[in-house]
Amino acid sequence: MCDLKGYTYRRCNNDLLDEALQNERRQMIDAKIKRREARKQKQRLRDRYCLTITALTLGMAAFGFIKTVHSAPVTELEVFTTSQFQVGPTDMPGVNVKVYNLDQLQQSIAQVNQQLQSMSKLDAEAGAKQLLIGQIPLLRNQFHGLALAQQYGIQELPAIVFDHGKAESIGVTDLGIAVLDYQAWSHSQ
Repeated sequence: MCDLKGYTYRRCNNDLLDEALQNERRQMIDAKIKRREARKQKQRLRDRYCLTITALTLGMAAFGFIKTVHSAPVTELEVFTTSQFQVGPTDMPGVNVKVYNLDQLQQSIAQVNQQLQSMSKLDAEAGAKQLLIGQIPLLRNQFHGLALAQQYGIQELPAIVFDHGKAESIGVTDLGIAVLDYQAWSHSQ
């Protein structure tokens, strides 16, 4: 007798069944390898695209195709990101940079839950109130960022919005490059 779930210890002598199981396992492994290769290929293309855009932008700036750096002064940047994408530098002279980390709320909730698990039930109730009171500014910023992202129609992250919606840059994590791209775009308009 042969049980496919592995509950019996007797070996099944059915060669066709063994071969079918091995073929199915091989197919699963091949599919996993193909998915992994496709993911790597997408990452390589994304990296190559970012490198090409960076080189093109810097080359245009170096050879004077961008007439002046201040052709379109940027005064306001709103950055929508998650903890997966680290965006920087945020200290740009003359530019007000606001960063909205859209998954910060989930991270905060996870931290609060972790802290409360080590407490007794009575301590947890009081601790939860104190922890939530401390999270109010974060919650306001989080909801404001989510509302702005919805208002601007942002579908992909990271996204950088220039001067309250005049333009946006998607997928760029370097704010300096995003500003150069915006200036080149605004100069061509």
